[in-house]
Amino acid sequence: MKKMNKNWILKLQHFCERYNLEFQNLAEILNDPKVIPMIRGKSFEFSVKNRLEKVLDQHLFEIIKPYMNVQIGSYDIDVQIKNRSTGKTYVVECKLAAKRSFVFDEHKPFLKVKCMKSRTLGTRAAEQKSKVSGKTIEELMIHNDQYLPGNFDLIITSIANSFYDTNDEGLFYWNPSQNDFDFLGKLEIITQQQAFDKMYVAKSIDLVANEKNSVICTRRQCHNKNCGFIPNYPIIKFDSDGYSQKPWVPIEKIATLLD
Repeated sequence: MKKMNKNWILKLQHFCERYNLEFQNLAEILNDPKVIPMIRGKSFEFSVKNRLEKVLDQHLFEIIKPYMNVQIGSYDIDVQIKNRSTGKTYVVECKLAAKRSFVFDEHKPFLKVKCMKSRTLGTRAAEQKSKVSGKTIEELMIHNDQYLPGNFDLIITSIANSFYDTNDEGLFYWNPSQNDFDFLGKLEIITQQQAFDKMYVAKSIDLVANEKNSVICTRRQCHNKNCGFIPNYPIIKFDSDGYSQKPWVPIEKIATLLD
């Protein structure tokens, strides 16, 4: 264990030296309200990968965390699932729940997932995307921070963020209310870590705004409420017993969403 910790520290030191980061101030650098969301989002991708390796049969599926340089035009893939026998791949988008988004209702509790692009679409990129997406440049620019179902196959989220608040310093902290704890108790969740480990998954095609899904686009500039884009904040609904409602299923049942 000591050898592993020493190697980890050396790797961190080399990383700081490579990018001229102050190693002795690294904790303060990371503990910045502007930096934390980016780090947590990237870390969640590895959490999802590790979780998928546990819930999916490794003889049937390979879980991949691609390293891609999006600056050269490659699409940023968070996690990929590959069926070993058929070769079919599934692109997984990893998104945390929206902060303080859980709404307690005795019969229909729900929370929101923060699902938007970190880089908005520019005019030049919209022109290129229009040729392959079937959407006009105007539509793409109106929805320039939203995903289309073709961008990924599955989205996986953790519910923990929906029980976070922000303190006076702008930092997140775990702060469920008593009603929140009553709901979490139905999921057998007591701690922050247990809430973070509670993950749900849905197919992207089931989240788009269209008549079939009964999802309506709320973007003010959009004149087509069934526009086919994924809302910035998809909703996970639960029944009174704490079971997620379709199209969301617990990550342990992700195999049911794979062909």
